[in-house]
Amino acid sequence: MASPDLFATVARAVASSGRLKVPALEPTHYRTDLADLGVDSMAALGIISEIEDSLGIVVDDRDALKLRNIEAIVGYLEDLVRSAPPPDERGATQVKSLSFSLTSHPYLGSHRIQ
Repeated sequence: MASPDLFATVARAVASSGRLKVPALEPTHYRTDLADLGVDSMAALGIISEIEDSLGIVVDDRDALKLRNIEAIVGYLEDLVRSAPPPDERGATQVKSLSFSLTSHPYLGSHRIQ
């Protein structure tokens, strides 16, 4: 069962989007599609950004756009927190790997960093 605080955090972010078609967000709306509540994809990304700031996490935008309702967002966040590596002794979360490419840059050339 998800934390009531997590539901409250997500519901607060959705309500603050200013896009709701309902006068007040109630727990009965937690399974309602965000689009049916009046939240479009751009507003959804803003909601996710607010949640990231509130919880100190990072959500992949591709994943964020797949989350259709408050219940799905909460489930995703719980999975994300559960799978996160433990913080180090300074309280910082370790990044296990970093991989990206710099391609065809006139000064940097082509490099792969891992």
